[in-house]
Amino acid sequence: MRYTCVYPEPLGRQTYDFTMGSGDDFMREIAPARTYGFVDDFNKLSDMGLAEGGRMNNFILIDKARIINTTLRFPEELARHKILDIIGDFYLLGRPIRGRITAQKTGHTDNAKMVNMIKDTFLKTKV
Repeated sequence: MRYTCVYPEPLGRQTYDFTMGSGDDFMREIAPARTYGFVDDFNKLSDMGLAEGGRMNNFILIDKARIINTTLRFPEELARHKILDIIGDFYLLGRPIRGRITAQKTGHTDNAKMVNMIKDTFLKTKV
């Protein structure tokens, strides 16, 4: 699986390649990658009464293209977290994937569309 995200400097472009060889690979390379968000988005969600469950110790907060609350666990932690999202979203297929996923600048909505496209084409059921 390969994921690329592109943000303004100093975050820049992050690409990460991951091959699921074992559960240990997942636990070492992907599971520790934290979710992240941007101050502007967080403020909007908070004003709507949302985003109340996040804790600053397990969340990467970004403002004006810089991380303001922590240091990254991996140089490409943002890309690794997106791989974690893809693994979780594609789990909804209910079947193992034998193939390679390559994504760039996607999110849960894009992943769900792809899962449904695969189901419609090959499994004839929807999520």
